[in-house]
Amino acid sequence: MTQEGEGSSGPSKDANLIPATLDLADRARLAVNAMTEATNPEEDHRLYWKVTFRSNPPIMYHDFSDTGIAVKFMECLPRMRLMSGSRQGQHVEERWKELLPERIGPDGIVLTKLDDRLSPSRPSALLGVRDGDSIVDMQVNGLMLGAVSTYAMMESREFWEPIGRRIADGLSSLAVRDGVHAYFTDWTYLPGQKAAYDVPRPLGTQAGYGIWPARRLISFYNVTGYEPAVELAGELCRYVLHKAQYFGPEYEFLSDDPDPTGARHHVVHFHHHSMTILACLEYGVATGDESMVSEAARAFDKAKTYGEELTGFFPESVGPDVPHTSATLTMSPTSQISLV
Repeated sequence: MTQEGEGSSGPSKDANLIPATLDLADRARLAVNAMTEATNPEEDHRLYWKVTFRSNPPIMYHDFSDTGIAVKFMECLPRMRLMSGSRQGQHVEERWKELLPERIGPDGIVLTKLDDRLSPSRPSALLGVRDGDSIVDMQVNGLMLGAVSTYAMMESREFWEPIGRRIADGLSSLAVRDGVHAYFTDWTYLPGQKAAYDVPRPLGTQAGYGIWPARRLISFYNVTGYEPAVELAGELCRYVLHKAQYFGPEYEFLSDDPDPTGARHHVVHFHHHSMTILACLEYGVATGDESMVSEAARAFDKAKTYGEELTGFFPESVGPDVPHTSATLTMSPTSQISLV
């Protein structure tokens, strides 16, 4: 907004006042640019998610997280195009969509093929498999269901809904369920693996992993009305909120690892906690569960106390002995730069 002159008693009649607000359509156009241009055409437009700024010139490189982030982009790209009218990078999005059905395994679960050449920081051996094998990544499956929901809503339900139902049913086959609560014991599974009822139940942030699929199960239900999807989502939400030792009696955020000897006991991850609250709210609204909406509202009030409402700054972690940097401001670990 233009400034008034010093000593002025008020704005002049011809002052050019411009509201200090963002042009959301323009921001959406920039988002489309960022999501579709930083890709590798020689690897089916695999996303470059990591950047090293300490080299001269800076370099982009591939990493294990490329797949999950690309699916996040697929979920929101059509919405950004709707906001901005941008058609930039449509060939990239079309290739991603072509590959999606090919990644569905026989049981409906999305498979992530490992390639040590493109993911040296997390080689396949660390996951107990061989280079070139596939795994079932729970985050990728959840996010892929979100992408399917978006395309089912904006393109063709006839094509996309059956794919989404298979993913939802596949997720159900991996969940440990008792009719009220549900959880996933692992973050990654092998193809064909089923729910394991004879292993310790997950606590803390390990249980919070189940919220990635939960939120998109709710999205899929909102688009298609597929009841099994929202039923599983509700069970996952109730488990993390009430059984995972992740929230206190007043919805205070508890440690990522309840075990005092655990490597993440000193960490209290804001994102996993707040995403759980959001999922509970979305579930409550989708199903008319007023008690879940009420709990989400109370947890939200508590969550606001961990950050700065005026500027919108909320830390990546609220633990007492970790840097209170924001995930949106923290650079890649390779750059060793963070802004507070």
